[in-house]
Amino acid sequence: MDCSLFSESGPIKTPARCGPRRGVRTDQSELLHFDGSGVLLGRFVPTETREHGFNELVIGGQGDILLTDSVTNEIFRFDSLSHVFQILKGYRPLSAPN
Repeated sequence: MDCSLFSESGPIKTPARCGPRRGVRTDQSELLHFDGSGVLLGRFVPTETREHGFNELVIGGQGDILLTDSVTNEIFRFDSLSHVFQILKGYRPLSAPN
């Protein structure tokens, strides 16, 4: 893994004075990727149309990125090469994972 940084964001809040953001859903959380100096490298959202509320983010030793979703009560794995979100199946139902 390089020195880049990942962060999650909650649903996007755009000030009314800025108008709507074209092509961006405001009810979606995003996974943000920054380089070591803080330059934004990418914004990623799941391709499905459900609302999400990303909360916690963990980066594993092999570069695996795990995100909790407090809205859908799920845990996602994000593949940083293919930019695909995958729902991880747990052994029991989750309630507002945090």
